[in-house]
Amino acid sequence: MLKYKRYRFDDAGIRKRLRSNHAIFWNEVADVTTVVADGQYGNYYETTVGSISRREITFRWLSGTWSARSLRKYAAVLDFILRAVPQDIICDKTKFVARWVPGVTQIDMQERALREEPFNTEALKSLANLYWVRLDLRKGRKLFHRCLEISPDDTEALESIALLDIDAEKEPERVIARYQDLLTRAPGNERYLRVLTTLSAYIGSEETQEYARRLLEIKADEIDARFALSFYFFEKEAFGRAKAVLKEIERVAHDDRVREVAKEGINYIERYEADATFRRKEKAKRAAHSVWWFIGALIIPIAGLVAFIVGIIMEIIKKE
Repeated sequence: MLKYKRYRFDDAGIRKRLRSNHAIFWNEVADVTTVVADGQYGNYYETTVGSISRREITFRWLSGTWSARSLRKYAAVLDFILRAVPQDIICDKTKFVARWVPGVTQIDMQERALREEPFNTEALKSLANLYWVRLDLRKGRKLFHRCLEISPDDTEALESIALLDIDAEKEPERVIARYQDLLTRAPGNERYLRVLTTLSAYIGSEETQEYARRLLEIKADEIDARFALSFYFFEKEAFGRAKAVLKEIERVAHDDRVREVAKEGINYIERYEADATFRRKEKAKRAAHSVWWFIGALIIPIAGLVAFIVGIIMEIIKKE
């Protein structure tokens, strides 16, 4: 068992320590997302574990608490979650933070090593990731650019800058342009196509359909792109096409939870179509939040990606 602030983690699931009835069991987890939030006292990480039944448990880690003890406890929590639930429902940001947070206390040592090998691109990227996870985005970006000066074709550094721009809430079009550049270097890269499909869907670009088509040609049972495509059609109020894509997900998905989320998405859209009052309230919710709330964790896992369609407004940070 692991205790972290107000939460208790054990083999069964997560529960609030003072509210034992408020729990989420591991076998009902639908998505795990981590986002970077901007609070009164600076940026912080916020991790949310969501269930199929729309319950959520959210815990935070303030970026100002960089003590070794605080880092170890936060890393232990993320590691516990990573071992407890399937990898495909954990967002990339959660995995990124879990990997690099433990090394933050070693930044001084990494800097000394880099001074001895200033042209070592792997050392540059490693140190950049540590600054990034510490939310010092300026220093992280500077190091990634130094890496590109040494190795202009380093796609890992190029993609890292694009993802770092998401944390910094840069314009979606700017991030898309970076990924389009990456895609020209690797036209069949599934991850690049998946990110472009998702980002294009959230800004309502017609290119969403083309990116999704190219990805589905490579991977016929692709789920994430289908959810993004459904979202795109939903935002365009092409409700019939949105529901058709969700029905296709029900057909091709191998995971019962994914099929359940797709089914809920269909029910949500049908209610949205039929109930004018519900539709007005949902539109107001969307207008109140930044687009980065929904893609900050890039890429949000399949269940989390459709969460918007299903009406789950993830109140996070802007989720990391």
